[in-house]
Amino acid sequence: MSANLEASWQEIGAIWRTGEQRATTLHDRLATRVQRQSDRLRIIVAGEIVLTLSILVASGAVIVRNAGASAVRIGAMVLLYTAAIWAFTLWNRRGIWSPYGETTADFVALLRVRAQRRIRTAWFCISVISLAAIMVSREIARAWRAGTFTFADWVWIALGAYSLSVVLWSVAYWRLARREIRELDTMARELGNTGSL
Repeated sequence: MSANLEASWQEIGAIWRTGEQRATTLHDRLATRVQRQSDRLRIIVAGEIVLTLSILVASGAVIVRNAGASAVRIGAMVLLYTAAIWAFTLWNRRGIWSPYGETTADFVALLRVRAQRRIRTAWFCISVISLAAIMVSREIARAWRAGTFTFADWVWIALGAYSLSVVLWSVAYWRLARREIRELDTMARELGNTGSL
């Protein structure tokens, strides 16, 4: 008995020293999940800021290097899309940065809202990329008919390839968020039936 007690205390001590306390209750697991998502949101925003600045600098370089109507259209499109995307991003993320409270129901509610917002993000991406695809195809067709491909035209092609990858990502993101909502709805029903909310 003493050996078992000593082993248990050593295990608890090791967990305590490494900071790997394991969540044992549903409430603790949900709290951990919410915190991880909050941390991930902050990292994503930092990455989005860096990506936005990189795109703006690269677009500026293309415009300066290739002064012409096509380069100006690229610059205008990039600025318009950047403004639209940031407006949507700020609007879509309002109210999801921290938990609504400390109960299990609060965590489930926040996780569900975050999943709904991810679905909204996926639909926004698909809509914006569809519009971009129309613009890109017009520019590529114009260059093809003229028989001249400039550096700016290759940028349009790169934007088209990038657009396709964003659409594929959006569909996967949408499906993942839909699955999470179904799981959270099931969890909320089960918790509601047991009175644990």
